[in-house]
Amino acid sequence: MIIPSIFEKDFQEVQNKLHLLEDLVTWVQVDVTDDKFTPGFTFSTELLSRLKDHSFLWDIHLMVKNPISWIGKCEFLAASRVTGHIEHMPDQKAFVDRCLDHFLEPSLALDINTPLNLLDQSLFSQLNSILLLGRKAGLKPHLLNKKIFERIKTLKEIKKKGNYSFKIAVDGGITQKNAPNLLDAGADDLCITSALFTGNLSQNLNFFKSL
Repeated sequence: MIIPSIFEKDFQEVQNKLHLLEDLVTWVQVDVTDDKFTPGFTFSTELLSRLKDHSFLWDIHLMVKNPISWIGKCEFLAASRVTGHIEHMPDQKAFVDRCLDHFLEPSLALDINTPLNLLDQSLFSQLNSILLLGRKAGLKPHLLNKKIFERIKTLKEIKKKGNYSFKIAVDGGITQKNAPNLLDAGADDLCITSALFTGNLSQNLNFFKSL
């Protein structure tokens, strides 16, 4: 699945992108930073509550310290899925349990250099997805790190061996050139930012959907 990813400081720019996406996609990922997990602040997520008539399913991607403390806010925003980074997560089980208690689909995320073995595999049967960053987290743009391909393949093997149903998602550094290789490696979802919104959105979206 192709999921547009919105990573902005300015809420007006968020609104502009959502307007372009209306009736084109079901899911939208909204990236959130708090200047603690990674430098910089994104727009205030509470502003999403102003968008009363949107048709999107929100995936709130929390690049924040102690993401469990944001779950109540995500419920208020009527999110469907909450993705929390394990690097600043004291208790992965507590995060997943809290998501489920609030009827939110839980997803765990890892920065590009975070070892996969830090994931709590006892939670895999409860996860909606696992998000692998394809480059260093943050507002500063980076190219796709080639180590992502081996990380996808390893996670795919774990998924197959355990007969798990979680989706393998990739976010960051995705382009038209490398997207087919990410899917070939075993990615299920591609969360795409600049490669989707640079140029003609409809044409870009059609390209990625055709893969």
